Amino acid sequence: MIPVDVGGCLGWIHPGGSARGAVLCGALDYEGLCTYRAWWGLTGRIAAAGCPALRFDYPGSGDSLDAGRVERDAGRGEDLVERAVAAARGAIERLKAVAGVEEVVLVGLRFGALVAALAAEGRSDVAGLALLAPVASGRAFAREMTIQSKLLAAGLPAAEPGAGLAVAGFVLSEPALAGLRRAEIGSLAGVAAPRILLAEPKDRADKALAARLAAQGAAFERQELEGYEALMQSPTLAREPAAAWAGIAAWVAAEPPSRRAAPLTPPPAVRLAGEGFAESPVQFGPGRGLAGVLCRPAARRPGAPFVVFANSGRNPRFGWARSTTALARRLAGEGVASLRFDMSGIGDSRSMPDGDEPLYSHQARADMAAALDMLVGQGEAGFLLFGSCSGAHLVFHAAVADPRVAAVVSVNLQRFIWPRDASLQVAMRRSLKPTAFYRRSLFRRETWKRLLAGEIDVASIGLGLFQRKVARPAARLAGAVGGRLGLDTPAGRVRRWLLALERRGVRVLLVHTEGDPGLDDLVHHFGTDTAWLVQRRGLQRAMIADSDHDLTPARAREDLWQILTRFLGVAPELHAQGEWGRASVGRDGNAEGKSVTPGSPPLAGRGKGLGVHQD
Repeated sequence: MIPVDVGGCLGWIHPGGSARGAVLCGALDYEGLCTYRAWWGLTGRIAAAGCPALRFDYPGSGDSLDAGRVERDAGRGEDLVERAVAAARGAIERLKAVAGVEEVVLVGLRFGALVAALAAEGRSDVAGLALLAPVASGRAFAREMTIQSKLLAAGLPAAEPGAGLAVAGFVLSEPALAGLRRAEIGSLAGVAAPRILLAEPKDRADKALAARLAAQGAAFERQELEGYEALMQSPTLAREPAAAWAGIAAWVAAEPPSRRAAPLTPPPAVRLAGEGFAESPVQFGPGRGLAGVLCRPAARRPGAPFVVFANSGRNPRFGWARSTTALARRLAGEGVASLRFDMSGIGDSRSMPDGDEPLYSHQARADMAAALDMLVGQGEAGFLLFGSCSGAHLVFHAAVADPRVAAVVSVNLQRFIWPRDASLQVAMRRSLKPTAFYRRSLFRRETWKRLLAGEIDVASIGLGLFQRKVARPAARLAGAVGGRLGLDTPAGRVRRWLLALERRGVRVLLVHTEGDPGLDDLVHHFGTDTAWLVQRRGLQRAMIADSDHDLTPARAREDLWQILTRFLGVAPELHAQGEWGRASVGRDGNAEGKSVTPGSPPLAGRGKGLGVHQD
């Protein structure tokens, strides 16, 4: 892959030798998050068929730039569609300049199909147009997203009036929605592409659009987009529709020009600069198979750590609701540099060997070590590893194993120990919230409404809570007996890891959202009495109320920012003068012995407070 700057948008070219190239316009926001890895796969298939292919992030999406700060939805105004179309046209020109192609095929998925159709208008260099499960009407798409927003926001705090439409934390402002509603794939009278492909799942066929395309007089074809449902699942569960992708790649590459592409022209190094930061894509590791983005501040804060972000689940490196990109750029504004990158099998990085599961794998730990190797080679040190969910598990164990790690921030760690034979899909289906959550829910009217409506699987929850009730005392008994007999127990291992980090002076911050299932693992290993944790130097805990596991509400992400800046010493009242990895660690676990909010949030998730709590 070759990184390119497409007018402030980050793009990747997959090289090929044909004089025909392909520009891929992906789905928008949450759908783009779900389909990101599969989109990477389709791009690779098209390139393997001989056509150089370029995919890119829209303005204000992924790793691309905005007109303003990313977390405020700046630049996503009434010209949302126009800016996306302009980026697609810029991608065509960039692909022609770098890969030496003379004609292109535009491939669009969902919102990207609308963008591709509009970008093709009036161009003589577009040889084909592939529309995959297309959004033919922006107004209809806005209605779809409104329904999706309500489904995904069930149980979350209501959004503020006038805040626009939020789908899984991705926000479209009211002006952006107004612009989207005006866009549609019309008669395509201005599209001169000689070949048009419409690929749709059986149950989503748009007969009106098909009639308009057939009337174009172009070589119009239809294919079934088999596997669409699996493609559009959550990022962690989504799967590439291999058969459909193979058919689309073959269609793009069919009847190629007889000439070869001109020699590839290496593009200039990519540097995307915004307010207080500059970013550059990097490729590293064996075969340069790992991809990421370095985010450097305009002015580096002396002694600040270098933050390395791990993937959360299979979310690509920009994160759920684009939270990692936003966090990295805000940190840069405070003088803190960072790297966000994709592990093997995720985002833009190489596939896992033999198609193994990338999460909770030894390969992920090797990838993290490769990232630190690359950074050390650039003269960096004092690393803070940040991870959420599966990423929290990875950064914790990477910190235990790697002496170069000075601190670790773990958000909603689900398990300290992941069984080698555990199925991630089964674990996600069987995941339960802490017992206290269900106890509190008995006194809520909404719970009884859902119960009477048959929306709650009482049998599964009851069985799970019974098993938990039995497992906790059994685990404590096994730990006590095992400790006396000198046996290796799970609780004993977790405590040894934390003690090892303490001896090395590694700072640890454990963050959980109230009611998160990961709190149960803490109870499993330490019970409800936090006395042992309270004695650990450098260990802090924090609780975030009114959120879900992914920190979807903007308020929850802002709470995390406040917690993180206090831990980093960025907040003025906690400013740390010492360098990370060298600063003295006080009894309360903070650099230079600075204090934080006293107390400890309950492990059962009853706490309502915000802040960093010393354990």
